[in-house]
Amino acid sequence: MNAYDLVCEALMNETHGNLHPEALKAHAVATYTMIKYNNSVGTAPVVALNSNVSASVERAVNAVLGECVYYNGSYANTVYHSTSCGETTSSRAVWGGNLPYLTPVDSHWDEKSPYYLGTYRIREEDLADRIERVYGFYPDGDPGGWIVIEDYEDGGYVGTVSVCGYTRSQGGTAGTAKITGRSIRERLLSYAIRSSCFEVDYEGGVFTFTTRGYGHGVGMSQYGAHFMAQEGYDYIEILEHYYPGTTVQ
Repeated sequence: MNAYDLVCEALMNETHGNLHPEALKAHAVATYTMIKYNNSVGTAPVVALNSNVSASVERAVNAVLGECVYYNGSYANTVYHSTSCGETTSSRAVWGGNLPYLTPVDSHWDEKSPYYLGTYRIREEDLADRIERVYGFYPDGDPGGWIVIEDYEDGGYVGTVSVCGYTRSQGGTAGTAKITGRSIRERLLSYAIRSSCFEVDYEGGVFTFTTRGYGHGVGMSQYGAHFMAQEGYDYIEILEHYYPGTTVQ
């Protein structure tokens, strides 16, 4: 595909053209840069496409196509997500490694997002079956103590989690991996909760997970960008806020 069509279709899939025009421009630059970054390191980015491109997306891409986000003269890995928990997290906390421009930044604008708060409920017996399948042991004892948050990662996202006293999987599909907030979200609950920033309560045979944010929380928040733009920030200011230390050109 040519760059214009690729960025248009990726941007349409991510936003449906519904963000503020300056946020759409920011997203278009981030999408193009992420693709260029992956190409530069010899990998192919995974992006979903929607060919039913809106006029608002076309205008945004036309306005900025060719502009990129750079860190020390190289393409930045401009990942993004829907909604943060009020602060973004670091690439180190989610994927390991350390990219200095993927660090926690304030994103209080996300509190206005329709995806800021979420709730998921699961019955005790269903969660027990999942724990056995994923982590290799069947829980016993007081269900109120099955899931305990031990610490937190950058930005307030859940770090280590103790499941029935274990902080590492004992087998199952997770092998012997460390149990983290990300593991709870992705492995145990199969993305049924929106974010790894969560609280969990147990009452009457039901576990309730309450989340803040939607997505991995690294890089630019799409709704944060939208509400920043509504306050008058332009696309360059948005990008340089969410990727600190970078420049757009």
